[in-house]
Amino acid sequence: EAGVDAEAVRRHLGVRGGVPTILLRPGGIGPTESILEVIQQITAVGMPFNLLVLAGKNESLLEALRTFVAPRGVTVRTFGFVNNIHEIMAVSDLMITRAAGHTVAEAYAAGLPMILLKPTPGVEDRTADWFVERGVAMKARDAFDLEWIMNDLLRNQGRALRQMRDATMSGGRPKGGAANLAVEKISRALH
Repeated sequence: EAGVDAEAVRRHLGVRGGVPTILLRPGGIGPTESILEVIQQITAVGMPFNLLVLAGKNESLLEALRTFVAPRGVTVRTFGFVNNIHEIMAVSDLMITRAAGHTVAEAYAAGLPMILLKPTPGVEDRTADWFVERGVAMKARDAFDLEWIMNDLLRNQGRALRQMRDATMSGGRPKGGAANLAVEKISRALH
């Protein structure tokens, strides 16, 4: 809940200001080849932005992205396992991820709009629907959806993206902060 010095984090991460920053958490998308296809789809949008890719422990993805050549205007930074996800989310304007409960809850609490990629039928699809209904996420069922959504969110000076951010900020951040709310609920349950 503590504030983040966004400029210092951007400098540390090596990304530029003045353009949107997209965070990709590809866990669960599939093998490295599938993730690279998603990255190629994202970077082919034709607008300048920063792309932060959290590869986690996927060494083959880290290796493949060392030689990845992004289109002009797109800055790609790749990270393995990180312990500063709150800072990375704080400087991001949009996150592309699977609809895993802990990931989307963390993004929602951080006020970060999302594109939920290829939700699987069942819990993940219902989770995605919950966030879509609140205007804080969009579902991309395939690469064509992803391309269309990215174009839609980034054009017009990011107006649609700002609307999603506003919806996230109004619903995802309880008064007093998410951590305070969690502590209060746990304390009530224990006493």
